[in-house]
Amino acid sequence: MQSSPEYLSSLSLGTATLMREPSRRVRLRLLEHAYAAGVRAFDTAPSYGLGSAEKDLGWLSEQVGGQLEVTTKWGRSLNDGGQILRAVQAPARALVRRFPQIRSAVAKAANAQGETVAPSFADVCSTFEVSRARLGEPSRVNFLAHEVSWTEGWLDVWQQLEAAAPHMGVQRLGLSGPHDVISTWPQDVLASAAVIQTPIDLAPPRSQYVIGYSAVTFARSRRNVLRAQVGDLGQRWVGSEINESDEIVIELIAILRTGKFDRIVVGTSSLERLISIIDTFGRWWDSTSVDWLCVREDLGFAEVGA
Repeated sequence: MQSSPEYLSSLSLGTATLMREPSRRVRLRLLEHAYAAGVRAFDTAPSYGLGSAEKDLGWLSEQVGGQLEVTTKWGRSLNDGGQILRAVQAPARALVRRFPQIRSAVAKAANAQGETVAPSFADVCSTFEVSRARLGEPSRVNFLAHEVSWTEGWLDVWQQLEAAAPHMGVQRLGLSGPHDVISTWPQDVLASAAVIQTPIDLAPPRSQYVIGYSAVTFARSRRNVLRAQVGDLGQRWVGSEINESDEIVIELIAILRTGKFDRIVVGTSSLERLISIIDTFGRWWDSTSVDWLCVREDLGFAEVGA
């Protein structure tokens, strides 16, 4: 895989938030810029963009000769409303962009909360094959159970997936979801997962590769507190005021320095915001002015949704 700056190996671009952008041309431009800047890891799922997110990453993979890492998932399916919107999603997204007040209604109609209870191994493999057809041939593929609660029927499926993963071209097999979902899985199964992906304020014990996910927009009250505390440091150590992008990146770097996470997924549909985040990450990555945050117990209080 082509090299990129060391600090960007700790970042993955999530495509759930990206799909808020209705224009595929704009989304592809954002993906192109992320890759050109050095981002090599991308997070997606069949339900993101009703399938369009995986197709967009497949386009990027083709452009760069497969030199990227993609994490996709299984376990959530589109309901009837989502299936209908899949066929008309381009105009639906344009409509939501023009009339933001209908976003919640459209999101509810397309809600991909349908969870398959103990699917067959063949069903999971079929989902993976559909994803691979959309994704093309990225050099690394991770495959995660997507917010799936444990039932006894999952044991056989999981064991078969562990055995089949190398033959399927899966580098890491694991779980993704909030703590109340992941905690339903037996400890021995959790220990066998190669990767755990969870909100950044719910870091699990470090027994495997851990990915945190978070939107890049922090709660306003949290941001105000961080501005008050970091602003003075910025003026004394950096000689300039800390802006919103600095605040976000300082917190993310501090979270990574705690050693609780190997990577953080960030999501945005704004090219301007993406450029700002990546550039600011480079400026602050080696700065000792964020070390003080590593001892704080409230790190990672952020809105979830990459």
